[in-house]
Amino acid sequence: MKTERILGALYGQALGDAMGMPSELWPRSRVKAHFGWIDRFLPGPKENNAACYFNRAEFTDDTSMACVWRMRYWNVKARSIRI
Repeated sequence: MKTERILGALYGQALGDAMGMPSELWPRSRVKAHFGWIDRFLPGPKENNAACYFNRAEFTDDTSMACVWRMRYWNVKARSIRI
């Protein structure tokens, strides 16, 4: 049960990260002006230097670091995480 909750949290974090990736590091006013409302996975816009190289539904280093932290904390082999 504990493992399922931890993985659920990581999955949720990855989904939220991928959804918010196009607006990475932008202030709310710019996000609203450019996108209006983000309600689906979008590619990183060319105007955003932090996100312009990401494709639709890709997560950022935030999720990668969360996975690394989890692996280090529980001493789990990298190949055992299936995200």
